[in-house]
Amino acid sequence: MQRMFYATPEDLLPVLDYYDSKQDVKYVRTGMFHSPELIVFNSGRSISTLFQPAPYVNAIAGFNYLVTPSNEKVNIRPCPQSAGGVRYAVDQAINGRTFTLLHGGIFEERILLYGRVATSVDDTIALKLFRSFSRAIEKHFTRIKAFYVGPNAESLLDSGFRLGDAASPMEYDLRR
Repeated sequence: MQRMFYATPEDLLPVLDYYDSKQDVKYVRTGMFHSPELIVFNSGRSISTLFQPAPYVNAIAGFNYLVTPSNEKVNIRPCPQSAGGVRYAVDQAINGRTFTLLHGGIFEERILLYGRVATSVDDTIALKLFRSFSRAIEKHFTRIKAFYVGPNAESLLDSGFRLGDAASPMEYDLRR
């Protein structure tokens, strides 16, 4: 289950504020890390990567977070590395009461990467949280084809900015 969108950070702030006013959640950065220490934000507005450009190594989508009830324990998987050492995985695989938020972002000042909320679990709480965030997106954004588009992202689209991903040809970008 997923909802795809295009949004600038300014587009997302009202969605995150609205969502946080309705749900008591935290946002936990996903990925493979050198330390088992979690990177946690207690509100969407405080997510540190929201205004950062998308990293080059992830020129398709950007930064990703688990969204879970604020009192929920987030589990970490140790992953031994073939070259030695251990990395620590933070993901939805062992965290059932979550959905993921990929906030997208600007890549190389010319492409707005998509965002996505999704869940791969069949947990009542995860589905409730996911549906609530999806409704917040629907409330604040306009639907264009299969995507919901924030007001600033829509202005970028109208001015010729690419809404797509850097790994795909321009003909696959979102168009009206």
